Amino acid sequence: MFGKKYFSNSAAGWYWSGGIFGMVFGLTYLAPVFYRMFCERTGYTGVGLKQKGYDYSKMHDPKKIHRKFELHFQGVCEPELGWSFFPLQDSVMLNAGETVLAFFRAYNDTDQPVIGISAYVVQPDEVVQYFNKIQCFCFDEQLLNPHEEVDLPLFFYLDPKLCDDPVLSEVKEITLMYTFYKAQDQTLVELLKNHPNSPLNRPPVKNPLIVDD
Repeated sequence: MFGKKYFSNSAAGWYWSGGIFGMVFGLTYLAPVFYRMFCERTGYTGVGLKQKGYDYSKMHDPKKIHRKFELHFQGVCEPELGWSFFPLQDSVMLNAGETVLAFFRAYNDTDQPVIGISAYVVQPDEVVQYFNKIQCFCFDEQLLNPHEEVDLPLFFYLDPKLCDDPVLSEVKEITLMYTFYKAQDQTLVELLKNHPNSPLNRPPVKNPLIVDD
């Protein structure tokens, strides 16, 4: 009687242990499968949350992905300002939605501090509604000391909706032109002349484009 009961309890224990072992083995075997499914759904890689590597050519309209625009830069000054102003790159190739960082250079050719202010135009005119500035120097007053030079950044992108505009369906080239004007109010220059911390007291910066004889 005792032997049968002992054997029954031993067998049950073995079955129980075997069941636990099988369950643990199965979970261990299936864990990578579940983990891979989790990663595919969430983009989690174990290091941080990241986006999946989508094939955008299949998910979006190809015309928005493969349609390139050549954007040309121009920079001019009104003669009264007495500055030199020009882009540091002639043009860039970009997709709509792609961010671009460009630079313009301004140099005060005069012997007096001058405040300038800039505005821009986009050609064709219809493109201006799709031109989005993230960082821009336009419409801000720029004070330059005599013979001082600065590089001015422009960070922008073209709205992808441009590709859906039937009026611009054939457009491949865009021109972005900035013009610097002499600010009508030069009062700040006079106020700063006698201030001890005035930016007008900054040491002159030599124009690298000028070569001494």
